[in-house]
Amino acid sequence: MNGLINILFAGDFASNGRCEELLYNKKFEKLLGNVKNEITAADYSIVNLESPIIKPSFKPIKKVGPSIKAPSEIADAIKYAGFNMVSLANNHMNDYDADGILYTMRNCYDRDIETIGAGKNLMEASETVYKIVEGKTFAFINCCEHEFSITDKDTPGCNPLNPIDQYNSIKKAKNKADFIIVMVHGGIEMYQLPTPRMQKTYRFFVDAGADVVINHHQHCFSGYEKYGNGLIVYGLGNFCFDWPSRENCIWNEGYLAKVTFSNSGLALQLIPYTQGLDNVGVQLMGERSKSKFNRKIDELNSIIADSEKLQLEYNKFLINTDNEFRAILSTYSSRITTALCRRGLLPVFNGDYQLRRILLNISCESHLERLQHYIKTHLK
Repeated sequence: MNGLINILFAGDFASNGRCEELLYNKKFEKLLGNVKNEITAADYSIVNLESPIIKPSFKPIKKVGPSIKAPSEIADAIKYAGFNMVSLANNHMNDYDADGILYTMRNCYDRDIETIGAGKNLMEASETVYKIVEGKTFAFINCCEHEFSITDKDTPGCNPLNPIDQYNSIKKAKNKADFIIVMVHGGIEMYQLPTPRMQKTYRFFVDAGADVVINHHQHCFSGYEKYGNGLIVYGLGNFCFDWPSRENCIWNEGYLAKVTFSNSGLALQLIPYTQGLDNVGVQLMGERSKSKFNRKIDELNSIIADSEKLQLEYNKFLINTDNEFRAILSTYSSRITTALCRRGLLPVFNGDYQLRRILLNISCESHLERLQHYIKTHLK
């Protein structure tokens, strides 16, 4: 290989809160601040588009959790920023059903933005995308954990996480590509470490032949590790996702992951930023904030490097959050009744909404692990 090739990855981009007005008015410079230079400096760059682009006539699906959406201007912002590809395999892409997925893909296509991870059926959603960058062929694979967004064989949706299917995609790509990148949308929201299952699965992808595994979804950044001949980044954090109630916490910090490919191997540079604070949009971190960020990354990496420590931290998290799952086994959906149920002050029943909530938690890999822990620890 002659020279270096830089591929850049960004986390969740959504139209929400104050971002929406900036998007409608096409004030992209204010929204994306000084990160644009970092994006355009890369040879190829990818961002996760966290919500579908919709028309006002589109209707949300029945699900658990918020249904989020974006105007077509978000595709203009992605193009302005310099991103070449959007990953679509995530837990919100099907929030407005097939109309939203197909309209999103059409808007990206019209702006010459590559899409990956979603499609009109499973075959299309699971397609590996091959791109030649600086003379080398890169294979991109994108999938997400099981929530209300995934496709079955014949319906529009997202490519589900299935290690057997991803293994086969990696093996097939080995015959066509110089480098293989797997992008996964998974993990536990607001938890800054991978679960042991995630680490085992992502290491398996490297063992199968992936060079890089990138994860997003948790709405907070995590650490990374060099494993075998590969590199695993366990959480990018939000890229641009305004949420007023989350101000001044880990929701508002993230990083761009720039991976450099060369004859001497892989190198990773983290480019940290803040987003959604006093000034809406994304801004690169100053030196003081960057020092604190680097200390946190070192702390996370030290836990990730030790499987026993990682398991211990996960066990502590499960114990501290177990009460969330009492309400999952109830019919209560309002904030007050859910809180009362969690405290054991209301009985448990099952209704339509509750069945959807149960389905979510037995389908999604990260939710299921936590639910199993709750049940096991409360068995008499």
